[in-house]
Amino acid sequence: MNEILNSHPYKITESINKSNGKIYKRFSTRIKDEQGKSKVVSRNTKEALYKFLIDYYKHKIPINIKFEDVFNEWLEFKSDVINDGTIRRYRNDYIRFFKGKAIAQKNIVQITSKDISEFVGNTVKKHHLKVKAYQALRSYMDNIFRYAYSEEYISKNPYARIEYELRQLTKKCDRTITSSCDRTVSLPERKAILAQLNKDYRNKPEYIVAYSIEFAMLTGCRTGEIAAVKWSDIKDDWLYIRHSEKAHRVEGQKITYTIEGTKTNKERKFPISKWLKDLLKRIEIAENNINCKGEFIFSDVNGRITGQRIAACIKTKCKQSGVKNKSISDLRRTFNSELKRIGMSTSVASSLMGHTEKVNEDYYTYDTSNKADTENQINMAQAELYI
Repeated sequence: MNEILNSHPYKITESINKSNGKIYKRFSTRIKDEQGKSKVVSRNTKEALYKFLIDYYKHKIPINIKFEDVFNEWLEFKSDVINDGTIRRYRNDYIRFFKGKAIAQKNIVQITSKDISEFVGNTVKKHHLKVKAYQALRSYMDNIFRYAYSEEYISKNPYARIEYELRQLTKKCDRTITSSCDRTVSLPERKAILAQLNKDYRNKPEYIVAYSIEFAMLTGCRTGEIAAVKWSDIKDDWLYIRHSEKAHRVEGQKITYTIEGTKTNKERKFPISKWLKDLLKRIEIAENNINCKGEFIFSDVNGRITGQRIAACIKTKCKQSGVKNKSISDLRRTFNSELKRIGMSTSVASSLMGHTEKVNEDYYTYDTSNKADTENQINMAQAELYI
């Protein structure tokens, strides 16, 4: 604003007019019209005149704002409508895709469709992006240039001109299929982890967080949901999944937590099997023995057990039991895949897991059958030929 006002070649004058016994101020200056002729412009306040001059000149002076600056400005704009976890993912993706690249420091006005096309193509090759990651990259580029256009930093959107071309680059993405053993936890691995948990139950009865891993095996719940589940969520042999822990991270500050709705903001209910009922009873006894039973199912002498501790615990149990590093998400995918393996419909499994049928099929269903299962099913299918 100061740069614009200081470069304005005409003086701003103040005049006083009287009308009906009242005094009115008027602030005036001159500008050049489209034909280059001088004309007077007036406003009732100095602030209103300043605003007019800024709007008038901002399209006439060179914009010098970097791609990186626009990204940060766009992220600040989005912060009112997205949660802390999403913002953190956006920042991490910025580091992964853009930080240190020439495009990040380039003036947004000077970035051409060719620049975008070359950058995106090189990023796909360098990082061996899979389709989902590439879709995220395109979304960032689309949003940033849309934002720059809406803020009138650029007069044309170079991304929009090549959007169709960039979609075709999906064919160049890494389509290596991730094996089920990398994304799920096999039955022998689950048994090994459970054996380690049973050892903890005997030797460290106050180590309540261990029970959360068995809970994850039996329910397929998300980490945040496990950390937020309450005793009051149990009713008439149903476990109601109503809450989820949200972690709020601010650089240089201690992590804070809130208990909010589930990821989909929908309540779902889960039938309490005899195995889950037994686990809940053992948790209750263990917490009563150390006098720490509270509002939340998973609590110890330090209060509610956070998702961060649960996530760390599964890694420790894997290491102790000789299992390749797994996560709560791996247990969640395993639980869903097992439900599908024994014949549960996608709609029912999706309802229990708390996501859409498409997400269930695309990201949570893997082949977890063993040789005996497969042989039995093949025999059943082939037998029909000879009946």
